[in-house]
Amino acid sequence: MELGKEDDAIRDTIGIVFQNSVLDDKLTVKENLYTRGAYYGMSGAKVEERLEPFKKSFALSEIWNRRYGTLSGGQRRRIDIVRALLHAPKILFLDEPTTGLDPKSRRLMWDYINYLRKERKMTIFLTTHYMEETRDADHVVILEHGNIIARGTPAELKSRYAKTRLIWYADQSADRESILDGYPFTYDADHYTILFQGNLTEFLYRNREWITDYEVMKGSMDDIFLNLTGKEMEA
Repeated sequence: MELGKEDDAIRDTIGIVFQNSVLDDKLTVKENLYTRGAYYGMSGAKVEERLEPFKKSFALSEIWNRRYGTLSGGQRRRIDIVRALLHAPKILFLDEPTTGLDPKSRRLMWDYINYLRKERKMTIFLTTHYMEETRDADHVVILEHGNIIARGTPAELKSRYAKTRLIWYADQSADRESILDGYPFTYDADHYTILFQGNLTEFLYRNREWITDYEVMKGSMDDIFLNLTGKEMEA
């Protein structure tokens, strides 16, 4: 398909969930969705058929006749996604879909997004300020001031830009610290925190008589962003 020549066909293949809703606050959930379906030339019966899979998973019956403007943030987001999927697109664009949602609504949102990816094989492009939301993505692109500063799978990015933390529970002593030579570490209360690079399994085995009580903390997606930019994520 060619942009500028087949625009209607292109629109039919994509769904978009904007950061700010485009639905009408004064219309009910039902009225909003039926109106959106009409934009795609869908009959009332066709809209009803398309809505059937969403009724239970998105609890539509509870809010079906409520005005959109009276819904909570989580309820609005659910309807925004239903609206974007109403015409069965092949590609879905999500612009910060979980911003402002409570943990329960965010979990519900991600459960359905993952269902679309894995079961429906839908291609999803997502922008987010919550870096940990990208940990299950197939591919991640990190932008700073509109420029790409890193890209790859979450595993590749963690390998390149995030260090593993080894938490070693032990009393502080010069003998213990001698085996940490060459590794950045700090001591706090009852444990060492070591920023680790290299073969961790080999290190633990080699020092198994010294290191018995420990915890391994893998680098996070937030660590990647901080290490790349040296600053906190902006809202």
